[in-house]
Amino acid sequence: MLLWSAYRGIEREELELELVGIKSRALRSSAQTVSYEVFIGLILIVRLVSAFGSTKAITEVFS
Repeated sequence: MLLWSAYRGIEREELELELVGIKSRALRSSAQTVSYEVFIGLILIVRLVSAFGSTKAITEVFS
């Protein structure tokens, strides 16, 4: 039979491992979000360049 303090220690270790897993999933999710936003930005830049012909024309339109 485990002592109460030993049992609480095991429970705490399990909780810490679970929190580590949650943090790593959150970091992976945020990394995917950033790469998705960068991807969308690149698509928009390519579309603007193809529509206006050059980056100079784009800067003239938006300035």
